[in-house]
Amino acid sequence: MCSRCGCLTDAADEVAVRPAIVEGVLEAGLLLLLAEKDGYGYDLAGELTRRSLVPSAAPAARVYEALRRLEADGAVASREEQSPDGPDRRRYRLMPAGRERLDRWAESLRQAERSLHRLLHVYDARRTGGRHPSG
Repeated sequence: MCSRCGCLTDAADEVAVRPAIVEGVLEAGLLLLLAEKDGYGYDLAGELTRRSLVPSAAPAARVYEALRRLEADGAVASREEQSPDGPDRRRYRLMPAGRERLDRWAESLRQAERSLHRLLHVYDARRTGGRHPSG
């Protein structure tokens, strides 16, 4: 994932997917993780990648930006805590509005999944001259 804009970039093909879908998946992933347990931004970023909840490693800056946006919207709350190993850090927790937002994301992603599946099916058929790509 590009650290500047958040797009997915394959330098060899110079292909980029604009960040709207990536930002949505990032937000939904953060809400999902916070539905399981409270967490710190840095740890959440690592967990998103470890559990493959985002297409590629999410830059910490993008994660913190999304958390700030979610907090401003009332979906998450945070509190500053002292860290024994360094500077103070923020612990984030999901609020009821965040649970509702996660439910909406789940439904939106299900609808997008159906549309993307169909789009890719048509795309693959077009590339193979109407033949099914697997046969």
